[in-house]
Amino acid sequence: MKVSVVSMSELTDEHLNVWSDIQLANPSIDSPFFRPEFFDMVSMFRDDVFVAVLERCNGLGFFPFQKGPRNIGRPVGTPLSDFQGLIVPPGTQWDVAAVIRSCGLKSWHFDHLLISQTEFSKYQRAVVPSPYMDLSEGFDNYVRNRPHGGSTSFSNLKRAMRSAGRYFGELRFDFDTKDEKVFEQLVAWKRNQYALTDSLDPFTFPWATNLLEQIRKRHNKTFDGVVSALYFGKRLAAAHFGIRSHGVLHYWFPAYDPDLAQYSPGMVCLLEIAKEANLRGISRIDLGKGPESYKRRLMSGANSVAEGSVTVHKSGQLLAYVRHRLESASAIPVLGAPLRALAKTNRRIRRRHRYR
Repeated sequence: MKVSVVSMSELTDEHLNVWSDIQLANPSIDSPFFRPEFFDMVSMFRDDVFVAVLERCNGLGFFPFQKGPRNIGRPVGTPLSDFQGLIVPPGTQWDVAAVIRSCGLKSWHFDHLLISQTEFSKYQRAVVPSPYMDLSEGFDNYVRNRPHGGSTSFSNLKRAMRSAGRYFGELRFDFDTKDEKVFEQLVAWKRNQYALTDSLDPFTFPWATNLLEQIRKRHNKTFDGVVSALYFGKRLAAAHFGIRSHGVLHYWFPAYDPDLAQYSPGMVCLLEIAKEANLRGISRIDLGKGPESYKRRLMSGANSVAEGSVTVHKSGQLLAYVRHRLESASAIPVLGAPLRALAKTNRRIRRRHRYR
């Protein structure tokens, strides 16, 4: 296998056409996060984005990556990318370590890698579900076929909606609003949520903020950003910013007015998105990995994604092992508290450095 490392701007139209054809022909990588447009837009705001073009006798494949200090690699768009992996035809075999070496990397760390790419299996440390909503048979069938309960959740939501309607006035939903104030309010709610939960705030990174603005303004049938808004009367109750491509919508940045929490505006907004998305040709909404209860309540099923790292140098292998053992030991009751604090501090320092 021949590996050529280039920037996104050096890819030819032929490369991009092959990439698009591979993605469309391989259902496991049909997420918008595997579209060449996503990687190209990240490269507009970062100078460390590269693509390894993999040439084999049966065709081409692509491995996008970011190359950081000390030749440490990460998926493009981390921490915003919710699906990661190679863009290769189904059934293609490759030597993961050889690809990483050919990219000039000492290691490549991942946290949302599709486990369907089995060549990475021995490099995985943890596997978690990434839920989705299946709308392929229509919204009504989605509601009937949900494995996690029949009508209870929806009955409760309908009561909440009626209550909100009586108090605030008619509920209104806009699937694809162009009102910039909606996006500004969404960002404000989201940043407040990150602060309250001590979570990583991507809006502190200029490249991430610029990327999201660029995607929000993009409107193209192969890849675009969508801002949705739910109003209680004249009051904005919830909003969402996601990306869609070829029948898949990724539920990316949802937020709601915390003062309206008793009316479940976030859940109502998501279901309104699902109803309207299905009418617009969306067959699946990816919810992304995470412990949020609404994902368990609304999911039709889940793909699995993995965390781990491919390390081709022994020193890096040792460091990765020590970090993994530290975080694992923090779960032991006797050692838990001090190690959790140490692990948390270590993660905070590393994430600020790695994503800047």
